[in-house]
Amino acid sequence: MSNVIDDGGQAFPIILSGKSDTWRPGMTKRDVFAGQIMAALAPQEEYNYWSQAAEAAVDAADALIAELRKGAVQ
Repeated sequence: MSNVIDDGGQAFPIILSGKSDTWRPGMTKRDVFAGQIMAALAPQEEYNYWSQAAEAAVDAADALIAELRKGAVQ
């Protein structure tokens, strides 16, 4: 079984110096989705610890990426 995580690819790649072959990957879509979900979960009282909210946010981000992949054109 592979431990490779589908991070959804790059959300905000950065091209340096106007050269298309010189770039930095930036944040992944997984990072962006988890951050947005974390912000939504933070005020909810059911999460007693940040680690619980973070785990739920990452799980939700992974589920979102999986659902988006289902509709992706291959």
